[in-house]
Amino acid sequence: MAPENQTAPVGIGDRVIPDMLVQRPVADPVENLSGICGTMRRFCEQKIEIPCGFACFRDPGQIGEQTIEIHDAIVIEYADAGGDTVEHRPESGLGIMENGVPLHRHEPLLAADVETDYTWIDKKGKSGEKQGDSTGRLRYHDGWGLDAMNTGVPDQIGSYVILEEIGHGGMGVVYRGIHRETGVEVAIKTVYIQRESQLDSIRREIRALARIHHPGVVTVLDQGVRDGLPWYAMNLLKGITLRQYAINRLIDRSGIRETRSTLPDGPTRDSHAVPSDWMPHLLATTLGDDLPVEEEHAGDAEIPSDFPYPELPAVLPDVSGTLPDLLRIFYRLCVTLSYLHGEGIVHRDLKPSNIILQPDGMPVIMDFGLVVRFWGDVSREELEAGSHAGGTMLYIAPEQIMDTPVDARADLYSLGCLMYELLTGHVPFRVDSVESILKAQLYAEPPPPSRLVNGIPPELDAMILKLLAKRPIDRIGHADDVAADLRRLGADTSGVEGFPRSKSYLYRPGFAGREAVFQEVETGLRSLDAGVGEFILVDGTAGIGKTRFLMELARTGRRLRCHVVSSECAPHLHDLSHTNTLRPPLFPLKRLLQSIADYCLGRGPELTAKIIGKHRNLLAMYEPRFRELLTDTPDQPLPELPPDAARLRLFTALTQILSAFCAERPLLIILDDLHWSDDLTVGYLSFLLRTGHLGRMRCTLIASYLPEDAGDAIERLQKSTSVRRIRLERLTEPDIGMMVAEMLAMSSPPETLTHFLFRMSDGNPFFVAEYLRSAVAEGLLFRGQSNTWQVGDDGEHDATMAEFEALPLPRSLSELLDHRFLKLSEGASAILRTAAVLGREFEVVLLWHIVQFNDSVLDAIDELTRRQVLEEPVPGKLRFSSDMIRQLMLRRTPRADLAELHRKAAEAIEFHFPATISEMALQLGYHWEEAGDGVRAADYLTQAARQAKQRSALKEAEHLYRKAIHLSDRTAPSTLSLQCEFVRTVLILTGQFKAAQEQYEATLAEARRAGDRRSEAEALLGLSEVVRIFGRLADSLQDAADALAISRALDDRKLEAAGFRALGKCRMEQGDLDGAMQYYESALEIHRAVGDRISEASVSAHIARVRSNQGRMNEALILYEQAMLIYRQLNEIMYQGPCLVNIAVIHHEQGRFERALSVYQESLEIHRRIGDLRSEAVTLSNIASLLPSMNRADEAGAMYLKALEILRDIGDRGNEGKTLRSYAMFLHQQGDPVQARNLLEQALGIHREVDDRYSEIRALRHLATMHADEGNLGEAFRLLDETLSLERKINRRLSEAVTLYHLAGLKRRATGDLDAAGELIRGVEMLAIELNNPEVQIVCLCERGHIELARGRACRNLLEDAKTRARDAHLTSESERSKAIQRLERAIIAFERNAPLFRGECPDDLSESFRIWLARTGQFTEPQNGNT
Repeated sequence: MAPENQTAPVGIGDRVIPDMLVQRPVADPVENLSGICGTMRRFCEQKIEIPCGFACFRDPGQIGEQTIEIHDAIVIEYADAGGDTVEHRPESGLGIMENGVPLHRHEPLLAADVETDYTWIDKKGKSGEKQGDSTGRLRYHDGWGLDAMNTGVPDQIGSYVILEEIGHGGMGVVYRGIHRETGVEVAIKTVYIQRESQLDSIRREIRALARIHHPGVVTVLDQGVRDGLPWYAMNLLKGITLRQYAINRLIDRSGIRETRSTLPDGPTRDSHAVPSDWMPHLLATTLGDDLPVEEEHAGDAEIPSDFPYPELPAVLPDVSGTLPDLLRIFYRLCVTLSYLHGEGIVHRDLKPSNIILQPDGMPVIMDFGLVVRFWGDVSREELEAGSHAGGTMLYIAPEQIMDTPVDARADLYSLGCLMYELLTGHVPFRVDSVESILKAQLYAEPPPPSRLVNGIPPELDAMILKLLAKRPIDRIGHADDVAADLRRLGADTSGVEGFPRSKSYLYRPGFAGREAVFQEVETGLRSLDAGVGEFILVDGTAGIGKTRFLMELARTGRRLRCHVVSSECAPHLHDLSHTNTLRPPLFPLKRLLQSIADYCLGRGPELTAKIIGKHRNLLAMYEPRFRELLTDTPDQPLPELPPDAARLRLFTALTQILSAFCAERPLLIILDDLHWSDDLTVGYLSFLLRTGHLGRMRCTLIASYLPEDAGDAIERLQKSTSVRRIRLERLTEPDIGMMVAEMLAMSSPPETLTHFLFRMSDGNPFFVAEYLRSAVAEGLLFRGQSNTWQVGDDGEHDATMAEFEALPLPRSLSELLDHRFLKLSEGASAILRTAAVLGREFEVVLLWHIVQFNDSVLDAIDELTRRQVLEEPVPGKLRFSSDMIRQLMLRRTPRADLAELHRKAAEAIEFHFPATISEMALQLGYHWEEAGDGVRAADYLTQAARQAKQRSALKEAEHLYRKAIHLSDRTAPSTLSLQCEFVRTVLILTGQFKAAQEQYEATLAEARRAGDRRSEAEALLGLSEVVRIFGRLADSLQDAADALAISRALDDRKLEAAGFRALGKCRMEQGDLDGAMQYYESALEIHRAVGDRISEASVSAHIARVRSNQGRMNEALILYEQAMLIYRQLNEIMYQGPCLVNIAVIHHEQGRFERALSVYQESLEIHRRIGDLRSEAVTLSNIASLLPSMNRADEAGAMYLKALEILRDIGDRGNEGKTLRSYAMFLHQQGDPVQARNLLEQALGIHREVDDRYSEIRALRHLATMHADEGNLGEAFRLLDETLSLERKINRRLSEAVTLYHLAGLKRRATGDLDAAGELIRGVEMLAIELNNPEVQIVCLCERGHIELARGRACRNLLEDAKTRARDAHLTSESERSKAIQRLERAIIAFERNAPLFRGECPDDLSESFRIWLARTGQFTEPQNGNT
């Protein structure tokens, strides 16, 4: 009796039937239900036909949210001789069928006896409607929206008339056909539908077979495309599959019935099909790429201690009689595999049903749909985002399951499985679920074949077990080594004479010398589930193995069930100084965005909304796939924001999405070659570090870079305390030895070779791999007749150091790379020159366009791929294996040839991609520049610059603008206008005022030389703006006046209005408010006349500011509200928030606190709606400053803290410092001087960190006041002196007056030094006269009055003067002015009566009253915070 949880063997009478013959129902359907039905759903979704065994369930079960009805029996359908559909419903078990007649009810099914038996389960678990067709295949229709793949046999494909279908599987169909002219019969393979995986599979198969000419491999005779579906014709093989051969042998050995006759000399139905012969085969053959092993089965799986096998009879079968035949088959298979592997081809799906045994006993390998190329000596590792395991689960190598690099040893593992099964009748691991199969292949050790059958020599037993080793390095290394072992066992080696000899090849080097540091990082990855992410920077010299290190980490991340996203930063195409890139902004994160979009697409709108929130349109600018998400949501345009706010909005959106995505599953992001990254990407990484968000996510980011190419941005990243740095050092000699051993598939390499390579490479693994590759390619290092690596002509001895030294190979890395080109054919060299121009990675269609596609081009590409110069990352694209190779080719190509190739490249892009030409402006600009067509280049580069600016990539925009300007006609009006656009929209907005001045001056000179008056006026206006920022008001006025004169001469009304605005700003800076009003009103009149409403609103806001500073608050309020009305009518939401803040400030100053709060809250809603977090935080701070006036001081603290939280999250240190300063003043007023001073000192530190001199001045002044209040007079004087020095250094004259005023008051009150105080006040008065500022003069009069009183002198005249000036000047609101005058009058009365002067009624409070008012209106000091 079988042990518990094991499947009992199946038998008839007293005979045990081998596994190969049994199609078995599921042993424990409830236990296996989830995995099987999950696979079932994949079949239905992907229109894969399902053999009957899948429907064999006995009990109901719950799968996810759907209940699956389990049927007690299977319906077998087949077409009888007349073509009618016949049903067979056994009550239990399966039936043996022969020609449509049940042989045995309730007995096991011999799968080979039934050629067409299908059933389907629909999404409700019920059998779907089945319709027969002329081929006996079934069609299915149900709620899945499926339509069967078969639409009938075509009449003709290419030049071939189709006779019948002779086989089909999940991936394709094979027909028998005959050539119309020659009459040659062929087999034709094609696919059912235009599904990407199927198209990729058959294309890969055609490419692999097209260049293979070997008797052991099916031969491609013809190929083409029909209705968009690729096809190829191959020789019609005679014989049977190894599967059928084995079944015949085992039936004969089991004695169930007479041995079945082999098929006649024609093809069989399973000659080209991939039949699913029994249940485990079914699971395996149809899964293929559709089973993501890293999601379903990877990770810390429980390692089973044993796997069940059937109880065996006392007397084991003896195979010694048939062993010679099998050894001959195995030997011939090894000869073929050795040839394939020498060509760099790995089959990846080697199994009995993919091998045809011809009548002469020669096995022929077919079905190359999963083929991959491997080159162990590839010049540079490539990061892969991860791919699904492919192959048949019962024969699949562990490395295919674990998604590690696959090489020839994966086929050798499958060969071991195949040999095991053909010898014993059992696969190595007998299990009945996908999960068990995978675990067995990964962890279990099979019993020796000799335990299952007699007659197997111990050497053969050991060889098969060695082939089944879990680690590739532990297996036999080469197929010809296996062949040599078989030859020693007595295998018949005849019949392969004259076969093509295999080439020597290398394996990918192992991961040597990095174990300790790797373990350290892996430990960190295990903490991701706890939400402890980190940023790791990996550096090292070129070729040291950074990419390989990252690749291994990616695989480890997948094993730990992380979602892994790997990406390369785009290499610079032609500028070796690394200042030019041909990738759009945020390109290194594009694969991450694609992954998030794909994840959302497969999981419904609810989760999608949770992850991407309101950011769909913003992200679609960088990854168009986001447009496919939440399509029911209204598509609203993205509100425009200033560049810094737009950049911040992007960073915040990315962070929110990243955080939500990580909440679903831990995330590992890997970026290779960060030194090539764009500014926007590095800026975002800095944002993540600065804000600390990464440390709070389940996300780790690992990036590599070359230290010698690291720019300032990466240097700043390195200095962050949140970054862990890892430096990869050179390998030691033992490490090099391990690397060489793995590349040569040797247990230990020759010591002389290891020492030689270590000395030559200086521990650089790239050099070692490249040197060995060159040695093998040149035939200087080869596998000799004894299947060992040899150097020299005789191949009979181990090479000496002298022989290695004598090898005619270059001795440096650059020479080794250059050496590759010397061996290329002329055709390959020509293709490579064109490819180098197209870029590191390019569309194949562009190459075809330039070189004119033909067979010789295919041969050249094949040569380049064989030599590992080019590779195919995805169908339709090619890429250089190393950018160093591409750079070398560019340097070797004459300049004139390069220019012509660039011209053709540009024309090819314009021809093939007209619909997306704007998105390719960057590439086109580069190609036309290199082609020598500056005009076209400038046009495309200008488009690219504007796109970069729109995407918040201002550094890239700056570079592209400069390039476009350089290539343009410098005196053309369009170029001069472009220069002004560049300065206005990039340099000014990024604070590069000196560069802006230089560019404007250059534009001005060029405009004057060209006589372009309009461009001259634009340049003058720009210069006026810049020099005004530098405080050169006289120059600013002159430039603006000159521009105004030119605009009037040109009768250009818009330009004239711009001149008036510039003059108004200058007068405003000078304090000439009446003059500013005159100019602003002139500009407003023009804007209204020409209908420029947005400019009308802007100038209205400027005039409102003038009125506010004049104290005419009601007029200012009306003007702000008029501007607000226009902004709303034009839907200019970007300007509405700031305008509302200004309105709220006026309500605040006039004591309408409730109204002020309401308007602040309205602006707050706008800032939140458009994602302007900075303005949101500033507005919250403004509200906090308002609340104490409403007796709600208890709420203000929380509001300040909320504002600070936002500013810290977004990394806005500048506004964080300002808000801290405001919060500190609030706490000081609330009676918490210690906390207030601490916060103010923090604010001062931030102001200095971000070089905000104006905020630093205010913080110093406030600190001085606090220290004075606490009696620390020395510190107070020191801080005021420091403030005064800083103001004079940066020429802030009005601010200097304020500090002198504070210093005078402190001298008077604290020290009684009235002479010093009077002297300081006279200095303030002189500044006030110089600045024509009457407000400051009033305050000085009040302070002088207080000094005179302190001396016991009369101050009536001073106070009367102040009173008169206050009455005459329209300085404040009516209530404020009246209050100030009343206090002056009370002070005069008190003086006349010689009464005691109460502090609340005397000049001290009076001067404070004016000082506070002036601070609020912005005349005496600037606001502490706010967006006014």
